[in-house]
Amino acid sequence: MSATGPPGLASLPNSQLLTSENFSALDYINSTFTTTSSLETNLSSFSSQISSNISSLDGHISHAIQSQSSSNTGASKTGDIDQARTAIMSLKNKIEDIAMKADKSERMVQVICQDIKQLDYAKRHLQTTITALKRLHMLVNAVQQLSTMASSKQYASAANLLDAVSQLTVHFIDFQNVPKIADLTRTVESVREDLSKQIFEAFEEIGELASGAAKPEDFERDVDSEGEKGGFSNLKEACLVVDALGHRAKQRQISSFCDSQLKSYSKIFRPTEEHSSLDSVDRRFAWFRRLLKSIDERFESVFPPHWHLQYKICLQFLQQTRESLQAKLEDDTSPDSENVIVIVKALQKSLMFEKEMTSRFERDYGSSVENTTVDKNQTYDADMEYDSDGNTVDPRSARGIKMRYLRERAKKKAIAEKTGDTTPQVDEHALLPIQGMLSGVFHPYMGPYVALERQNLEEQLATVVADSNLDNRGEMPVFTSSINLFVYMKNSINRCCALTTGLVFFNLYKEYKAALKSYAKTLLMKIPQPYVSSMAMAAQQLRKDKDDPVNPKMANYRLPSGEETTVCHVIDTCEYCVDTIEALEELIKDKIDESYKDTVDMMDEGDEFGEGTTIALRVLISGLENRLEAGFKEFGRINWGEFDDVGEESPYVQTMTATISQFFDLCQKSLPSIYYRNLCDKFAANFLKNYNAALLKVKRYSDISTQQILLDVYSLKSLILKLPILNGSGIAPNMYVTHCTKEFQSIEILLKLIGTTVSILVEVFRQQKPDGSMKDLQVVMQAKGIKRVQQQELLEQFGGEGGV
Repeated sequence: MSATGPPGLASLPNSQLLTSENFSALDYINSTFTTTSSLETNLSSFSSQISSNISSLDGHISHAIQSQSSSNTGASKTGDIDQARTAIMSLKNKIEDIAMKADKSERMVQVICQDIKQLDYAKRHLQTTITALKRLHMLVNAVQQLSTMASSKQYASAANLLDAVSQLTVHFIDFQNVPKIADLTRTVESVREDLSKQIFEAFEEIGELASGAAKPEDFERDVDSEGEKGGFSNLKEACLVVDALGHRAKQRQISSFCDSQLKSYSKIFRPTEEHSSLDSVDRRFAWFRRLLKSIDERFESVFPPHWHLQYKICLQFLQQTRESLQAKLEDDTSPDSENVIVIVKALQKSLMFEKEMTSRFERDYGSSVENTTVDKNQTYDADMEYDSDGNTVDPRSARGIKMRYLRERAKKKAIAEKTGDTTPQVDEHALLPIQGMLSGVFHPYMGPYVALERQNLEEQLATVVADSNLDNRGEMPVFTSSINLFVYMKNSINRCCALTTGLVFFNLYKEYKAALKSYAKTLLMKIPQPYVSSMAMAAQQLRKDKDDPVNPKMANYRLPSGEETTVCHVIDTCEYCVDTIEALEELIKDKIDESYKDTVDMMDEGDEFGEGTTIALRVLISGLENRLEAGFKEFGRINWGEFDDVGEESPYVQTMTATISQFFDLCQKSLPSIYYRNLCDKFAANFLKNYNAALLKVKRYSDISTQQILLDVYSLKSLILKLPILNGSGIAPNMYVTHCTKEFQSIEILLKLIGTTVSILVEVFRQQKPDGSMKDLQVVMQAKGIKRVQQQELLEQFGGEGGV
């Protein structure tokens, strides 16, 4: 291999870069291919050249190794191997020496650290011992002072000392087997029991404030050397001791005080007393207001605000009153239990009292009902914390705070188990709601109230049929009875919601549903009742159950003159009721309790009025058809087979036109546009069907008569097409015009075919009715009065020429 590089590399471009120690493939490629065109042109040849040089280089390397191996002698090879072994043994000895020195250094470090660790343990134990001795000394002094203060009834100092003793006792909870600690614990328990007894007796001597038995002057003297009981300032300090004694002691004291103040209440309002009736419930509230006033005046500065004493007395008063009133309501022999006026008034007064007390306590304790939070200024003991391995932990770190918290909680739990005060701690700042505590007792007994509302609704419904007064303030006139009914329901809802929005309101909602269904049926009594045609009567006779009512669609109605206006008012009222029911349902859902919202549904009641609208529209159509029977009879009495004089429209057309125009004129003024349009659609369909049937009933037409009837059809067509816009301008609905025009065109074709001469009848029939059948042709021939033989010939002609 040459000094300049492997052979063959010189033939490559920039070969000096290939032998450089800092060779960079990227730089070499960039210098070799400076442009994109050179890369595209020379890349293939350059790649082949590189591959060839690599193969050549591999051959040179292989040859060099073989040459080196063959040039060494056997002795030289043995020497090289021995030299390598010697080097390996030397390296092994050095590694063993290093490992030995490292082990020695480790033992030395352990000896040094052991002394330091022992010193750390000694320091920690000394600190713990000193701290424990300090705390024990403080505990002994605090217990001695606590005993002194308790015996001298210096409650303010005793309360502070009791708190201090409780905090110090936590640190010795694990040393109860030490005699000194056990003696101190027994002493503390004895003092706690003595303080609790003293304070309980002091509050017992206050007496019943409501009856005027309390004597504040007996408690206005300070404690003297003989230990005489002090005044109200002393009781205020006693409350601090009660707080220090714990939650159970405080609850016991509050409960005892409330019982003593309400003792006279139980006597004054015994069930046998006159003042215990529902009618006198306001006297109970007056008595309690005097009690609160007396407590405020005498003990305003005695009880701590966080005790919420007046609030808790109120809760107990409400509970006792609730039990007393419930007994009255359950007593079937009591006249109050069925007197709806007395029950409602008592409920109203109870609600007012609950609102009054709620406002008062929210005002008095508004700043105290907030949840307590952790004091951000709280400081921690600077003593170091130690983990289970004896390592120090910063007490201000998250880990140190957590360790301290867990230890404190465990000690407090142990103290609670030892003292027996396992009463769960509650949020003293939270006030339970007063609303409903007393008023809720009335809800299961509000049946008479619901019955009274039902009776009032029934009285209103009883006047519906006879009451024909209209309210014209809306777009369409409606019966005033409907407006009065919904106004009453709205007022009833307001009255009930002022009392309760729960079960009673839900029961009242059911009464509204029943009243609306009854009103829908009562409205239909304002329209003429159906009479059954002879055909329907015959069908009824054939049925097995003769008492089964006839299908309403088979019934006919007769409308006296002007009665269509009343039917229109029924439709207007039904429409008003449907719209108002939706608003009523939303109002009820908005006011009723959440647990009942999903069950409020008045769709069935709306459907009742929708069905009433359908029946009323059927009555209008059937009534008009009955009025048109005279015109159809007049049409049938004309001898169309001998008719030979074409003139103006026939008399029957004039009769029908007058009847239809008068009827629709009244209906258009009294119906909403959507129902008037529906009336036009249904009447037009029925009228065209009936008119076509009347035409086919005629046995024979003369050629002249068909011309006259075509004139009549034109007049009727003009009338029917303008019914939707009878008294106004505009254009009739396109669908309505299309349908009527198609039906009239069918009638006109029939008349033209009837008037066609027999000789060209088949030809004209095919032109006028391309899709006509033999049956259609036969109908025309029968109307023309063609004899059977000739009919057969025409049918054969129609069939032979490709007729269907």
